[in-house]
Amino acid sequence: MTLKTDEFIRRFLIHILPSRFHRIRHYGFLSNTVRAEQLQTVRDALNVKPPEPDAADAVDTIDEHLICKHCAGLMLLIEVFEGTVHARAPPLVTAA
Repeated sequence: MTLKTDEFIRRFLIHILPSRFHRIRHYGFLSNTVRAEQLQTVRDALNVKPPEPDAADAVDTIDEHLICKHCAGLMLLIEVFEGTVHARAPPLVTAA
């Protein structure tokens, strides 16, 4: 499909929300806060069994941050340190 420039821009801008608006991707029974319980309620109401887990889902995925950049080997996570310094504003520069 070939469009004139102004028609392309018009169609593109339809997808941009005006200021002060917020896009809601999932709502109702698909919202993150109640998804698990509500999906089970919907499945019960429709007499549908939950999907069987795939073999690919059962395999643990390896976090890409745990792969060595040099040798591509798996790095073992030994300990996680909790940060003690809280985020703050940058220091003020004073004229001397």
